[in-house]
Amino acid sequence: GKVGRFEASVATGATTVSWWDVVITPILDANGKPESLLAISRDISHTKQLEAQLRFLAESGEVLGSSLRIDETLAGIARLAVPALVSWCMISWQEPTRVSSVRFAGKNQAVQEALDALPPSTWREQTIFLPAISADVLTRFPLRNEYFSRLQSLQSRSVAIIPIISRSRILGALSVGTTERVLTQDDVALFEELTRRIAMALENARLFDHQDRVA
Repeated sequence: GKVGRFEASVATGATTVSWWDVVITPILDANGKPESLLAISRDISHTKQLEAQLRFLAESGEVLGSSLRIDETLAGIARLAVPALVSWCMISWQEPTRVSSVRFAGKNQAVQEALDALPPSTWREQTIFLPAISADVLTRFPLRNEYFSRLQSLQSRSVAIIPIISRSRILGALSVGTTERVLTQDDVALFEELTRRIAMALENARLFDHQDRVA
């Protein structure tokens, strides 16, 4: 005869879930015995998403501070993001003689192969956010190049490309995409904060490398 409360998740796609806070109250008859139940559910998916974002930032901070091997560090960041927040992730950065990148799409082999074939994104000073990918959007987008034309091969529903900037210099870019969930401005803000942290890690790695060569 007591009130019960629990949280439950429901799969809404192959990689997406919705979360519900459920309160169940017994309805008693004249003798004080339960004769029916009243269930009230509240969608808490947004709250759960925010909690996941905070965990991601905390864990990414630990990864970024764990090593000065920037390729291993950024690969660790990509693996944190997929599939917790996005379906695929590519981080590109400028080295002295070349552009390096890490690419990760989890267990989706088809998307991983398409991601491996994707050229590095065009680096711009402003974030590029495409909440809804379609052939029409890609055709009308001002940066019509191989990168954007190949986004469809990644089965992407939403895409964000965030520059990695330090001291007004563009060091690289973080590209993320989802195949089911629609990215929001909250997601973009999260990844913009992440790129600020990546920029610091890149600068620290370069400083360490310079000191190591001089020593």
